[in-house]
Amino acid sequence: MAKSVMLKRKGCIIGEHTHYDSCRFCLQKTLHPFLSFGNVPLAGGFFSKAATESDFAQERLYPLEICFCTKCGLVQVSDVVDHHLLFDHYFYHSSAIGTLVHHFEEYAQTLTAYISPSSSTSVVEIGCNDGVFLRPLIRQGYQVLGVDPAVNIVTPLLNELPIMCACFGEQTAQEIVQKQGKADVILGSNCLAHIDDMHDVLRGVTCLLKDDGFLSMETHYIGTLLRETQYDFMYHEHQSYYSLYALEKFFAMYEMEVFDVQLVPMHGGSIRYFVQKKRTGKRSVTDRVLNLREQEKKLELHSLSTFHSFSSRIATAKKDLLELLSSVQKQGKTVAAYGASGRSTMIMSYCGITKDQIAYVIDDAPAKIGAFTPGNHLPIVSSAVLRDPQKRPDYCIILAWAFADEIVQRNKVYTDLSGVFVVPLPTVKILS
Repeated sequence: MAKSVMLKRKGCIIGEHTHYDSCRFCLQKTLHPFLSFGNVPLAGGFFSKAATESDFAQERLYPLEICFCTKCGLVQVSDVVDHHLLFDHYFYHSSAIGTLVHHFEEYAQTLTAYISPSSSTSVVEIGCNDGVFLRPLIRQGYQVLGVDPAVNIVTPLLNELPIMCACFGEQTAQEIVQKQGKADVILGSNCLAHIDDMHDVLRGVTCLLKDDGFLSMETHYIGTLLRETQYDFMYHEHQSYYSLYALEKFFAMYEMEVFDVQLVPMHGGSIRYFVQKKRTGKRSVTDRVLNLREQEKKLELHSLSTFHSFSSRIATAKKDLLELLSSVQKQGKTVAAYGASGRSTMIMSYCGITKDQIAYVIDDAPAKIGAFTPGNHLPIVSSAVLRDPQKRPDYCIILAWAFADEIVQRNKVYTDLSGVFVVPLPTVKILS
């Protein structure tokens, strides 16, 4: 491990970060890089409405390299940025996305099949964001507590929802146990891949969880990322990319086991792992777990060559998108993008997209309107521009392509005005 200092390089400022040459799961020096993004901005590093050219000039970039551990199979980021910088002022508001709101309403209902809701059933959610999951859990009748380090998101909610503003780990778990006892269920939705020290998290989980309780963690699935060329999900905030193979090895270190899995369509293809204490858990391992083990063997998720092939497909996806943008430009057409998210940052950064190719980015979250994107500093505007015959772009690249159906349906007026939607992944496609 080596800590870098901030330095200027070829007109950009490289921010402080920690480089690891050993795996964060098994701690062995068996990391093999297979994909390099170069120096890129933080995916969530959006600039405020008040940002100036001077602010843009001081933006920090960070090296981003994705590695595969040949010892335990974990896919991971090797250059780690301090979590306070990543998450203390997070720019992602889950409740602004209708698909996510519906998703968590269904998830809360699904949870009732595993444990009946009651005022004595204690549920702790790690990474609760703006309460998008806490609210339906409360309506189901669970006793809930959210934990999240994003000060800007949590502070306005403290009078509405039971939330603890903190990073989850062993110390936070001990504080919760002292205040309200142990938990029947611990939830982590699209957050447990964001944490560098997962050993501290697992120590916290084993401390906080009742002997017959369980952890349910939902995250992006590496098998889906590979199948659909989803390189846009790879950035500093997402520090690990899990397979069942890698997680079972990791959980075994803490005498825990995966007893069930559920594949879900959210975020372009996610997975839920249900995990219990091996010696005291009461649930049998399901056939879904056994079947997924076999599928991962067939996909060769344990092989470095699989990830080198993935890298080659990513290069092709980049080439196809840039060729489309070049063709549209030559026709004198105007182009905008839809979706100011971490994933859109990575597509634009990896492909080197600038203001010369895309004029602005559209988003539906009110907090983002008027702000600017990381890296290329495009202005973020309301989707109302798509309904204006005089201002609408000729082409709109849906960078939030996992929500393409919802976006197209909500903006039918745009296509009625002859506007053209395009998705960049899994392959570049013009939507009719």
